[in-house]
Amino acid sequence: MESRWQGLFPALWTPTDASGALVGEALGARGVVSGQSNAIPEWVVAVWKAVVRGDATQATDESRWLTEFTQITGVLEFPLSIAAGMQARGRPAGEPKAVLSGATRLQLARAIAEAKACLAQAGIH
Repeated sequence: MESRWQGLFPALWTPTDASGALVGEALGARGVVSGQSNAIPEWVVAVWKAVVRGDATQATDESRWLTEFTQITGVLEFPLSIAAGMQARGRPAGEPKAVLSGATRLQLARAIAEAKACLAQAGIH
């Protein structure tokens, strides 16, 4: 697919699924930038490798858990969404820079618990 945008994007951020990576690769992207790669790098890498191979079906299949995980953590604003993913994976995320309301703290705890359940369903412990 030729495009006037071809080659202008050295990297591409793919927030939830393979579609962004597929489009980016067609436009000349050479990599992926994803905040959730801090928590689930193997999923991000698997999607990108399938894209580079030109296997859209495999990229879409590989993005299943990435999509679900990102939808769970995405209820929070960045960077809390990334912190939730990291904490669900058992990785330290540090203290939030902003003061969090009680409701936001509950939402963060819920997202961490749901993300842990997603990881367990996917066979990652």
